[in-house]
Amino acid sequence: MSRNSALSRSARDSRESVSEATAARLSVYVRCLAELETEGIDHISSQELAKRFHGFRSGGFRIVALFDNDRARIGSKSRAGVPVHDVRRLTEIVALEKIEIGVITVPASAAPEVARKCWEAGLKAVLNFAPVRLDPPPDAFLKNVDLKINLETLSFYIARA
Repeated sequence: MSRNSALSRSARDSRESVSEATAARLSVYVRCLAELETEGIDHISSQELAKRFHGFRSGGFRIVALFDNDRARIGSKSRAGVPVHDVRRLTEIVALEKIEIGVITVPASAAPEVARKCWEAGLKAVLNFAPVRLDPPPDAFLKNVDLKINLETLSFYIARA
């Protein structure tokens, strides 16, 4: 198994196994981004993405902060009232809000640097929607979601049906 597997080996091996149902809750992220893709949207701001997160609270997730490098968005709030912070405040806000999981929805070229900053800020897990594989530290969890691969897989199943 490579380091780019869904979860880093050392992090996965050192913990109890997690039920499939628990892990499947992350599918809400996929549904949100799949909907965006069907609408022809291939880039989305943190504020717009937050508008589509309204269903997370019922699943036990709280979206407490959004981060962006666009000065026009920094200082604003999502429709759900989630503040948009300057990405340079990531470490501070992660500690203040006790954030454990980050979601990366940036272009592939920016994802490795954003992931590095997430792990340096103390995040324990990252859900990566950027179409690039990341290299997590040994004590971190990483889940890559590649919409193109998932759509190709579904197309394959349909063609064989």
